[in-house]
Amino acid sequence: MAHWLTMLETKMLLALLMTAQAKSIPLNFQDDRMVYTWPASWRPDGVSAKGIEALEEDTARRHYPFYVVLIQGEALPGSGDGMVRLQAATDALMSRWGGQGMDLSEYSVFSVAWGDDCDKPPSLRQPNTVCKFFLNTGSTFINGPAGFLPSRDHEPFTSRFLDAVSTTPQDPTGGILAVIDSVDDMLWERTDPEVLAGRAVLNLREAAAYRTVLLEEASELEGARYAHQVTAAEEALRRRNTDEMVRMAEEMRLNSETLAARIAQREGAARGLELELIRIRERSVLAEPGELDALMTAADVALSRGDLDVITDLALRARSVNGDLADRAVARREAEQRTLQAQLGALTIGGGVLFAGIIGIGARRRRLKLARAEYEAKRDRIATGLDNAAARYMNLELDNRETIAALQDTDGRTGEECRAVSAELDDIYAGIRALESHLDAVDALVARSGPLAVAPIRSATDALTETFSYDTGELTHDDLFGGETRLLAIDGGVFMSQLQDRFAAVVERRSVLLMACESRFQSARAQLPHHALDALLSRLSALQVSALWVSDHPLFGDDDADQTLYDRLDDIRQHDPLAYLEALEAHRAVEAAGAVRVEGLEAALSALAAARLEIPPMHPLCVLKPGDNPAHTFSRARGMEDIMHGLVAEGAVTHLLGPVIEKAEETRQAWLTCHKQAAEIRSAIAGIEEVAACAEQQLDAASAVLVQARSDLSAATGQFSRAQIGLGRIKAGEATLSSAQALQHRVSSLRGEGRTLDAHRTLAALQGLAGQASEEAHQARDLLRRLEDERREYLRRLESMAARRASAVEKVQKYGGSAAGLPAFRAPSLSGPQDFSDLCRQLNVVEEAWSSRVRTARRAHEDDQRWQREAAERTRQAAAQSRQTAARSSHTAWKSSASGSTFQSTRRRTSTPSSPRSSGGGGSFGSGGRSSGGGGGW
Repeated sequence: MAHWLTMLETKMLLALLMTAQAKSIPLNFQDDRMVYTWPASWRPDGVSAKGIEALEEDTARRHYPFYVVLIQGEALPGSGDGMVRLQAATDALMSRWGGQGMDLSEYSVFSVAWGDDCDKPPSLRQPNTVCKFFLNTGSTFINGPAGFLPSRDHEPFTSRFLDAVSTTPQDPTGGILAVIDSVDDMLWERTDPEVLAGRAVLNLREAAAYRTVLLEEASELEGARYAHQVTAAEEALRRRNTDEMVRMAEEMRLNSETLAARIAQREGAARGLELELIRIRERSVLAEPGELDALMTAADVALSRGDLDVITDLALRARSVNGDLADRAVARREAEQRTLQAQLGALTIGGGVLFAGIIGIGARRRRLKLARAEYEAKRDRIATGLDNAAARYMNLELDNRETIAALQDTDGRTGEECRAVSAELDDIYAGIRALESHLDAVDALVARSGPLAVAPIRSATDALTETFSYDTGELTHDDLFGGETRLLAIDGGVFMSQLQDRFAAVVERRSVLLMACESRFQSARAQLPHHALDALLSRLSALQVSALWVSDHPLFGDDDADQTLYDRLDDIRQHDPLAYLEALEAHRAVEAAGAVRVEGLEAALSALAAARLEIPPMHPLCVLKPGDNPAHTFSRARGMEDIMHGLVAEGAVTHLLGPVIEKAEETRQAWLTCHKQAAEIRSAIAGIEEVAACAEQQLDAASAVLVQARSDLSAATGQFSRAQIGLGRIKAGEATLSSAQALQHRVSSLRGEGRTLDAHRTLAALQGLAGQASEEAHQARDLLRRLEDERREYLRRLESMAARRASAVEKVQKYGGSAAGLPAFRAPSLSGPQDFSDLCRQLNVVEEAWSSRVRTARRAHEDDQRWQREAAERTRQAAAQSRQTAARSSHTAWKSSASGSTFQSTRRRTSTPSSPRSSGGGGSFGSGGRSSGGGGGW
């Protein structure tokens, strides 16, 4: 991967060197400038001067340099594909800027080529209109931790711009801002030293924690090789060297995978060995005395040490022994079968067996074969399930066996649960052994069946899943079984279906018992220390709140009460560890609930204290309404705070935290409102003159743009029928401007009355109305520009109509049709205002009629060609049929000659060159599309 990135960086540098000689945009790099336009005075449609300022301000706040280059599509250097030209121009510009002092390692540039028609749908644009964008980043962001590759990673970011310019109305400024924000946030997230250091610390800690867990599961032999790395990781965390932590985390991850795989292999091998040992014990009657002792002893030693290699070797040896024992069993069954066959042969030897009897025996043997196959398949499924269940039982029985056994003699809940768990395990084991014994009994039944008896085999198949009885006294020789002997009635199908859930429940109950056993050796004082309550009381004291908020804590009393609680819990611990564990959990739950209450009080009261005021805030003199007066709000907040303190006192008894938090937040908001009111008054008085001057300028500008727009639209009403829509917008803007001018008089009155705050707010409303009036004028002028574009489009298409009709006539005649009925086009005489978009639609209707006539002529031509081919094929088939008929009635030599002729004819037809075919794929595409990699178009 690193080699590939190096090659990519080299290719990019070579591309920059090559494009340095390409024709570049003559823009010079400036240290204090981030947004560039070419030509300098040009602006794309939808990007205002304020939009440029917003882009400049936003890029200046980024972590890394981000440049925006806006290029007029018609001024883009070169010719041909717009995307290729924009990329080449951007690369050449970056090379130019690199020579002027720009750092080519850490930068991002988003270049946009915006043609004059880019605000129109693709179908209405002039040919060769360039509407493209391109994102490029420095070499540091392509390599290193950022890994920001153009062909792989750019699309989710550049698509934000594509979405913004693909809607109506377009928002190119917002789209560029979205690209800037998302790219810079992503790069900072991937390169910030603090973020990288924090991620390295987290990854190394997780790797060390995982290694610690693995070492607990590993045997001494497996863990010796890797134990030192945990200590090395702790030392690396103290040094806080990011590169070292990253390297060590990766090394530990790889080693942990190896160790985990080895542990899994060892556990799997151990389970396999134990399963083989179980099978050996079941078949031990087939072995010679003392034959298996050495293997069993070696297996016990290997399982206790956890040596994977030795366990694997012993598992193979045990599997081999099992194979030998199985072969002995097969040999015994084959001997019995030979005896049966000999008996069958004796029965069949006689003075003559009827042919019908032989057929009957054959049919019976086929039925017997099918019945045996069904029986063996069903038996194998049950036997496999029992083998898996037996192995899982062994794992449960042998795991922590001594620990569970130590709880057998305890009292109360512990003894009851321990005995219940043991009884459940005994029931499971008894069921497994009962099913195994049942399978052996059914096998014996099958073995005793006659050589041609089908009914016993089918009965045995049904018996595999029927209910049967089993005496657990047969298990008394098994050291793993500790239950009382009894007679069981077992339904094999139900038992196997419930086995999974029963195993899961036993595992959960055993884990609780193991936790209780561990707690048996830990005193109540250590398990429920007093320092947690001391910390809560200290926090309540710092808040000056009653300690009764945690009065339900089990240690809230004096030292004697604490000692009494500890003594009671320790007494339970000695006799009933499970009850002790449950009592501890109940006390800890009460302690946790108290901690939640204290944390809620701290958060609410701390936030309230941060916003609280001791005296009403100061502000310049101003005539105010009661709702705007900070002094009134101050008094209301003080009253609310008194109510809140009353709720705190009540909560110490009721332990209800909700009302306190709600009232504290309400009081805090009142204090914040008091701050805000005073700040608003100060701002209004300090900035009233500047805002008033700005508002007056906005009114003058709105009035001027409305006058100019009315003049332009009035002059256009004689040419465009839809110009009246623009005049309607201007009228609405003039009404809005009149409302704004009325507010201007209102501002003068308010200032004379000393109501500066109200005057400031009225000025804000005035500015909003002035902006609306200006927007109406701009919308009207935009409409006029669209009307002009429609007129130019109509005139352009009108000039090409004659050529289009001539092309249609030529195509119709090429297909053998007559162009006499092709409708002619006569340009309408225009007088008065027109709707040129409607005129363009009329042109579309005429052109569609021409295209329809061309399609009709082409289909007729294709139908005629197809008919001629079919007629020729029918003639050829008739001639061939005639030759074949004549050949059958002629001389053999003549037939041979005819055959040669036929062969030659066939060969000639085969060698006739076929019509040319396409070598490769093809298709059509539209003007739209999504961003692909670093750039795209819309």
